[in-house]
Amino acid sequence: MIFKRVPIQLLALPVFLLFALSSYAAEIPRPEHPRPDFRRDAWLNLNGAWNFAFDPENAGETNGWFQPDYADWPKTITVPYPWESRLSGIADTNYKGTAWYQRRFTLPAEWNGKQILLHFGAVDWYAKVWVDGTLVGEHDGGYTPFSFVINPALQGEGEHVLTVKVIDTTNPEHPVGKQVNWYTTTSGIWQTVYLEAAGPADRATIQDVRFTTTVDGRVSVEVTPSRPTQNAMQVVLLPDVPPDDAGSSASIHSSDAIEGGKGEITVENPQLWSPESPTLYFVQLNLFDGSEMVDSIHTYFAFREVGRGKYGGMPDECILLNGKPFYILSALNQAFHPDGIYTYPTDQAIRKDVEDTLEFGFNNLRIHIKVDEPRLYYWADRLGLTLLYDMPCFIKFTEEAKRTFEYTMRQAIARDKNHPSILAWVIFNETWGLNFKYPEQVEFVKDMYAKAKALDPTRLVEDNSACNYDHIVTDINSWHFYIYDHAKAREHIEHVVKETFPGSPFNFLKGYFQETQPLINSEYGGVSAGMGDRDISWCFHYLTQELRRHPKIMGYVYTELQDIEWEHNGFMNYDRSRKVFGYEEFVPVPEGHKPFTCRDLNAADFLILGATPGERLPTPRDTDNFMGFFFGAVRHQVPVALSLFSGREGGDFQLKWQLYGMGSYDAEWIKYREGHAPISGKPYTVTEGKPIRLKFWDDPGRLYVLYAWVEDSKGNLVARNFWTCVNFGSGVSREYALRMWSRTEYYYCWEPVEYESITGTLDEFPKGGRDVVSIPGEASVTYLVKNHQGTVLTKKSADEAYLMFELAACAGNERVDWKERIRAKSTPQTDVENQYPSKVEVWVKDELLATLDLPDDPADYRGILSNIFRLAPPSSYGYFQRLSIPKEILEKDAPFKVEIKTAPGTQGGLRVFGRASGRYPTPPTLMLVEK
Repeated sequence: MIFKRVPIQLLALPVFLLFALSSYAAEIPRPEHPRPDFRRDAWLNLNGAWNFAFDPENAGETNGWFQPDYADWPKTITVPYPWESRLSGIADTNYKGTAWYQRRFTLPAEWNGKQILLHFGAVDWYAKVWVDGTLVGEHDGGYTPFSFVINPALQGEGEHVLTVKVIDTTNPEHPVGKQVNWYTTTSGIWQTVYLEAAGPADRATIQDVRFTTTVDGRVSVEVTPSRPTQNAMQVVLLPDVPPDDAGSSASIHSSDAIEGGKGEITVENPQLWSPESPTLYFVQLNLFDGSEMVDSIHTYFAFREVGRGKYGGMPDECILLNGKPFYILSALNQAFHPDGIYTYPTDQAIRKDVEDTLEFGFNNLRIHIKVDEPRLYYWADRLGLTLLYDMPCFIKFTEEAKRTFEYTMRQAIARDKNHPSILAWVIFNETWGLNFKYPEQVEFVKDMYAKAKALDPTRLVEDNSACNYDHIVTDINSWHFYIYDHAKAREHIEHVVKETFPGSPFNFLKGYFQETQPLINSEYGGVSAGMGDRDISWCFHYLTQELRRHPKIMGYVYTELQDIEWEHNGFMNYDRSRKVFGYEEFVPVPEGHKPFTCRDLNAADFLILGATPGERLPTPRDTDNFMGFFFGAVRHQVPVALSLFSGREGGDFQLKWQLYGMGSYDAEWIKYREGHAPISGKPYTVTEGKPIRLKFWDDPGRLYVLYAWVEDSKGNLVARNFWTCVNFGSGVSREYALRMWSRTEYYYCWEPVEYESITGTLDEFPKGGRDVVSIPGEASVTYLVKNHQGTVLTKKSADEAYLMFELAACAGNERVDWKERIRAKSTPQTDVENQYPSKVEVWVKDELLATLDLPDDPADYRGILSNIFRLAPPSSYGYFQRLSIPKEILEKDAPFKVEIKTAPGTQGGLRVFGRASGRYPTPPTLMLVEK
């Protein structure tokens, strides 16, 4: 893939370099500078086409492949994409072992006399590097950057040759994250390779800089030079221009000098960094050796502090950002990409992931067991997204594992310590690679925690993002769960909250106890990795609400942001196309309200509404209530509570609500009643309000949705939510009549599975699926319409006649995104960009009644009945069909046979839903009207 744009950073280059490099930069992938937090003006991007060869015998070094004149290269690879990826041009996902890279480069003449630095963003796993046939260095580690000064190796003027030998066996003793037993591996060069010209070749350069800030405007600066300076060292900070127009930025007011490379400056009235206001201070940092400036970099810092503790009258500790409670609204992000695997295809793709995360309402990502590209952390800094930073794990505990893990952790913290977006370092995930039966491994975790705290005392450190209740020593008390059942999830969460208190052994390894650490959930979901491709909108709604009931829980990490290969629990698909949650279409809102979205659930201020999603209420005549039996009403109370964690001041608000219902043949929401009442809220806690009292009449059976919202005294929206219920059973009445003043309606209903015959193979869901018929491919299903006595109807007379169905296509596994590995039964969530239409015909008494276009085989929150009654694939639903039957067909003297089948030459399949499945409480029905 070729990218035709010049990196914005080149605009800061001297004019002579801009012209020299512009044509070159326009031809390379990932042309932007990879380190916005550590950027020199004079740089040269080496991404693009490199010579490449696999070396399964590891004979290349013996045979002199590193020599400048070696030319027998069988392949070309595109750097910086791993050789398993499609973007690399190699796309070999099976090879492990040794491989070789080579390319030629020419240094700008203006770089003569400068110190030339060769940078590798990351190479997985081992790299050995030659320039012009001279070995310049080696590096062991797949996630962290490394650099070499290459001046001594450069031979003459003109063109030079860079050769890299890589060895990657995806060794489980190394930090490999989910490259083992999970997803496609990453091998070789997978981050940008580039050159920089620093100061004079014989002088010190800036090797590292560390900023430590406080919210009162103090900035501690510590510069590490590459070598001792000849004279007194001085660092000068100058205001700088942001490299792009995103986010917020501010400037120091004047140049500040720091003697000896370590000191402090003060900024008056500092603008603090937060997700709401991600203000960065961009600076140019110049290093002086005596009076001579010997090096310069562009970088930035931000004013923000992270900690933990109690706030005000809160009974429990919370995570503090700039001294105030910060509620974590997070998603897990494994940052794989279908085209580049570990490597994002473009910088814009990185930015888009951050923007999408914020659009969903999250304020945090847990970057999961991967040290990612620096530009991901940059865009989080720039756009206002906080991060929990997982270290990649090993799988097998050995001395080699300990060595490489500690090295990786140290290097990761060293590289990324200045990013204000990072709130915490997460050292281990779910004890992967560890076995706490062995004291040595327990001590190793404690040692890594202590070293991480010493390396960076400004952030929180979590020992282990725990799924086995096995914390040891940690700043964050987290736990994981995956439960696709509301009642069980509620019971589980209540148990965790009850057992969390100072001195409790719960969620800690035997012999260790809780202190006062803030409690968060660091992984949750209803759909776990192996559950197949299915909808998450249903479980995300009720699981998130259950977490929000408890003020002791100070945040959550939904798993996850996007699908990865065969794991399908993301907010987006693997290719970043959007899944449809259906809330916008399902939840009716009054005029002036925006459609309800995921963002309303991922909100710091949250309205807790109802006890059970899709609650099954008794019908009035099923109750023991005397008044209900004779006057046909069921009374129900809907619990209400308000969770305020935005920093909004508490007070008295107004709770407003509207109740909507849908009958068996309405196919649309009808507003029944509305109301309002005062409700109070206190900041940084959950405040219960008075329940909403509802009354349900004795209708033939309805689906209800209660939409409620909270307004402040000025009418501004504070929070909103919805609750659902039904007041009918799963069965249907075979025959009944409704008599009104001017007409009588006769209904003949049947279950989808009461067919006479089918063509095709039934796609049975594990639960049985008795309220839906699903037939992928070529399909037909035939019904005989009967009365309550079981007699088949024949000739009928009526003023009007209608057939009513809820129908959809049936995709089988055709809509599963990762067909290379299909796990469990799948009904993928609705996807605008990946629809699966079907064309079907409806025949009555062997006469063609209609040809229908069914747009898709959808599954999202609109398939609520499939979730309430669990008689069909989760969240699956169809499209309401109301077909008028001509009198000549109705009065034809023949058995009343209804056949629904795919149109000739089509393979889109068919689903027929019943009353207790899909979106509409509508069974297959024949309706006759007499006026």
